[in-house]
Amino acid sequence: MERMKKAGVNARGRVEYYLNTADAWAAFEDIVLDARAEVVAVFDQFDAAAPVQVARAGHDPAGRDWGWLLAQTLMRGVNLTITLGDAPGAEVLHSHIQAALHAARRCGTLTVTAQAHPARRGSRSFGNFTQFPAGHRLNLAVADGKALFLARDGLTAAAVLTPWHDLAMIARGPVVTEASALLSGFAAITAGDAEPGPARRLLRTLSRPAHGMRRMFGAQTVANEVESAHHMLIRRAERMIYIETQIFDSPPMARHLALRAKSAPGLNMVLIVPPRDAVSASERRCLLLLTEAFGPRLFIGLAAGGVADVSIFDGQTAIAGSADLNCRALGYDTHAAIYLRQADGVGILRDRLARRWLGLVPDGDDAAQWRAAADLNLSTDRSGAGVLLPLI
Repeated sequence: MERMKKAGVNARGRVEYYLNTADAWAAFEDIVLDARAEVVAVFDQFDAAAPVQVARAGHDPAGRDWGWLLAQTLMRGVNLTITLGDAPGAEVLHSHIQAALHAARRCGTLTVTAQAHPARRGSRSFGNFTQFPAGHRLNLAVADGKALFLARDGLTAAAVLTPWHDLAMIARGPVVTEASALLSGFAAITAGDAEPGPARRLLRTLSRPAHGMRRMFGAQTVANEVESAHHMLIRRAERMIYIETQIFDSPPMARHLALRAKSAPGLNMVLIVPPRDAVSASERRCLLLLTEAFGPRLFIGLAAGGVADVSIFDGQTAIAGSADLNCRALGYDTHAAIYLRQADGVGILRDRLARRWLGLVPDGDDAAQWRAAADLNLSTDRSGAGVLLPLI
């Protein structure tokens, strides 16, 4: 913790939280509309045909889409640099924006490129002993070097038209400088041409092609700060660890949580994951390890209608961003997360998430309250988005 303080982790900033995908992308619209010089972004996907929602500068958003909005931004003289994970998506986005452009006295520069991960090995499965990245999944944008937007997923029309529960953030302050450096340097780092600088508020997962025979078995992790920050905060947790994640199949993290459960008898844990037709053997082992270690101090909930990627420790510190708690996101794909503390409104975020699932803020840090609410939902046959059920 002292090392992070010395590195500037306590520098003051401001963070806004959005727990609904439509609200998140409406907030990003404001960021883009407020831009004066440039917007730089990396998304795993970005649908230019997704509708816009906000009415600004006398424009009616009805029938408008993101291609139109980005064209309007260019015609104000703002430069746009957007990197996507696949070539077809980049070509479609570029064409859509160009089609919406009109003659203007000044026009910003448009740069849309595709950037595959240099260590990617296609869609083949290489078994349990190899790990190759699927791609760059930063879903991060910076406007004018003053505000950053960070989401779990890139933009789709469904995220706007049929929104679901998730967590996206807009942050200001020194962390934006770190985000700008990541956006400008991730390609060189993942290609093996540069080294990552030290972590401060922005936590990263970065890998690059391994050398020699090691290339056959996977990429080389060069930054696993999302994972290491989790381990740091697990060691310090005393009362409650709250986690939402798409997948929980990290054996090292499961083992560390189990050890902490034994050394901190007052520690409770709430883990919320989405329901799935198939759960991997690795994830089953991780969940079993937690169940055996925590006993009644653990609640594992299934939540339809969307799950965020966020971990909150004792209601005081948190890690939130684009990374699930699985092996690939913690070691191989390109991800970003923000280290959050009380000054960033972690307590408010915790309460908002609790109200999302329980309809109220629990009295104290007791997993039994979460279990009771989920058991009641099960016994009364409640289901659907926003309904928390127990993992049986």
